[in-house]
Amino acid sequence: MKKATRHYEEWPIEESKQFLNMYLDGVKTTDQGKLCSNIANELGRTINAIKLRVKEVNRILTGEHDFPEITPNMSAAVDQILIERNISANRMGLLF
Repeated sequence: MKKATRHYEEWPIEESKQFLNMYLDGVKTTDQGKLCSNIANELGRTINAIKLRVKEVNRILTGEHDFPEITPNMSAAVDQILIERNISANRMGLLF
């Protein structure tokens, strides 16, 4: 199985925000597996990397910071998206 072209690159905050917006825009109308595949293709990442980010966002929103590590860019992106989209952490947690 071939790695995505950007498999080992760190996620910048802009890409993290793009991921969050794409996920929130599609989660209500698209199967999660298909949605993760679409986002992976769009961002040049693996499906597993996208699924890991979904779990990371869930941990950020629930306050569970044990393992694996929470990245600072994703944490900052979640805070910004909560403000920009005027959505509560509880509501966003239900979607993730």
